[in-house]
Amino acid sequence: MKICIPTETGDGRAAVIAGHFGSATFYTLVDTENGLVEVVDNSDREHLHGQCVPIRALTGKNVEAVLCRGMGLRAIQRLQEAGIRVLRTEAETVAAVLQEIERGGVVEMTAEQACRHHKNCG
Repeated sequence: MKICIPTETGDGRAAVIAGHFGSATFYTLVDTENGLVEVVDNSDREHLHGQCVPIRALTGKNVEAVLCRGMGLRAIQRLQEAGIRVLRTEAETVAAVLQEIERGGVVEMTAEQACRHHKNCG
C-alpha cells in the first residue's frame, strides 16, 4: 500500500509528523510493500481555512491512504471522494506510523474527528 504521511521535516522515516494535514511542510510517501520513501513538498500549505486542496500534491503519486493526526472535514471528504482512505494516528514519526500499521493499530478517521479551524488537531 502506498501511504502519505504529512510531516514537518523531510527526513524520510525519521521525519516528525505534522499536527495538521493541510499545513504540513512535506508529505512523506511510503510504499509499505517495497519500503521506498519519497518526500514531496506541500506547496499548498499556506491557505485559508477550508481552502486546502490536498489532492494537488498527491496527483499521479498513486496514494491509497493518508495517515495523519489531524485534518479538516473538507479535506477528508475530498480525499475519500478520490478513493483515498483517511486514517488517524497518534504517532510522532514516520517510523512509528509504520510500526503502528504493522500492528494493525491505525483506524479510519471519522467526520467527528475532523479538525474545526485547526482545533482538535494532533
